[in-house]
Amino acid sequence: KMRPVGTNLSPNGLALQEAGMLSMTELDHIKGIDKQNGTMTVQAGARVSQILEELQKEDLTLENFSSITEQQIAGWTQVSAHGTGARIPPVDEMILSMTVVS
Repeated sequence: KMRPVGTNLSPNGLALQEAGMLSMTELDHIKGIDKQNGTMTVQAGARVSQILEELQKEDLTLENFSSITEQQIAGWTQVSAHGTGARIPPVDEMILSMTVVS
């Protein structure tokens, strides 16, 4: 059983696996921004900080993001991360589509 491992912001042993660990570090490309539709395509290892930097170049930002921005997008969306505000949904609700490769 292979386990993906992220940036280890909360190292708790969950990703540790004798059979191996898969780092998302090199899967960090911002594939594109569609300003007209308000969407972007990123790889699983892209950090939230990278995404915010690229969006800022287009005078855009994320609807919601947490104070720590060094998480990789794949992990960030899977832990139901959130910012502040009772009416702002968790970040995983910003995902329109996802491609999972196994």
